[in-house]
Amino acid sequence: MDSSEPVASTLEELARALRDAPEVPMNWHRYGSALAEAGNIEELLALTDRAAPKFGSGVRFIQNIALHFVALGRWEVVRKLSMQMPKHRLESAVAVYYQGCEKVDAGDHEAALEFFEEFKRLVIPNHGSYPIKTDKNFNVIFRQGTLVEGLEKTGRILAHPVDKTPPELTVTEQAATNDSTFVIAISVDARYFRRFAPVLCQGYADLGVREPLHFHVVAPEPDSFNLFDKLKSDHAGLNLGLSFEPPGPWRHPVYYTCARFFAIGSLLPGYGLPVLAVDADILPSISPGVFVESAGDADFACFDTGRNEPASVYQASVMYFPNRSETVDFISMLQRFVSSKLDEPPFLAWMLDQAAMYSVLTLLAKTRPSFEFTDLGKALGKGLGDFTRQLSTEAEKNAIMNNRQ
Repeated sequence: MDSSEPVASTLEELARALRDAPEVPMNWHRYGSALAEAGNIEELLALTDRAAPKFGSGVRFIQNIALHFVALGRWEVVRKLSMQMPKHRLESAVAVYYQGCEKVDAGDHEAALEFFEEFKRLVIPNHGSYPIKTDKNFNVIFRQGTLVEGLEKTGRILAHPVDKTPPELTVTEQAATNDSTFVIAISVDARYFRRFAPVLCQGYADLGVREPLHFHVVAPEPDSFNLFDKLKSDHAGLNLGLSFEPPGPWRHPVYYTCARFFAIGSLLPGYGLPVLAVDADILPSISPGVFVESAGDADFACFDTGRNEPASVYQASVMYFPNRSETVDFISMLQRFVSSKLDEPPFLAWMLDQAAMYSVLTLLAKTRPSFEFTDLGKALGKGLGDFTRQLSTEAEKNAIMNNRQ
């Protein structure tokens, strides 16, 4: 509904306009919106049933009304729709979420976060009435909309002492740096190390990589160390390093994806070189040095996907961290952010690593504009998939993460 158009001033006039011209969609929207604003929920429910055949479904009709008030920033009406119309609660919340996504698309990340905060206010107090577990699509929306945080909340998280931290990293073998200008770091759990490390070593050897290739293993098994010794023997031309952390407070796939932030925080000063963090289940098809060169003087670099879901904007698959104080501060912020949410059930927290990147980078853009981010996709002119290949299927990766093989 276009709020700039003149509308009738009373419910009676709007009802009369609808009776006189029911073929005009705007008459339905105007009357429905007025009922919502007035709190006449019972009449709005009756109108929704009548509108369903015309609009394809009552759901679509209510969602359009909710979107109208979302666009106006009339959160009290949206909440009223959500709370008093449980049948259409989902539509109201989803309407708010997608408005946030539109702001992401427009590059207005501060405004986007305000919509996602409102989404949380609608959903979290009544989470039991939403299909978070039973509807895969809504589960994604829920995670996308609730894992990110607004500027104020992110600031509070970063200022709060961390209650729990992972165990201290132990370096079993530090790769020789020689004349290297950066380190390639791959963080895995024991299962991922067993599955992908041999393929990765062969792939990086085929690329002629001479930079240190460092594996960080979370909760290693006895065979993990034997495998590393075998990899060193099989690939004498590679400059391999290994660190590990024993089982800590979090033993789930979400932490395994976030562990890299803690490992990199130790590897940067340990090697004294920039770190290029690469996912374990992909292999570059170009020299990894191209990513480093494309990062330029950035304090942090990764691929911006161009997507409008907040936890999917910044891709964690390839990340560049130079060895400088600004970057060390940034890593500490990422650590604090993920630590605040790692106690969440994994099915509610998947993509936490990228949600942290989005929230912290948005805060830094506001509070520390000197922090320099480089979009590797923009610098290279193509997306991540043009420079890497997948080493596994989603089904296999899910099976490994769920400990089924």
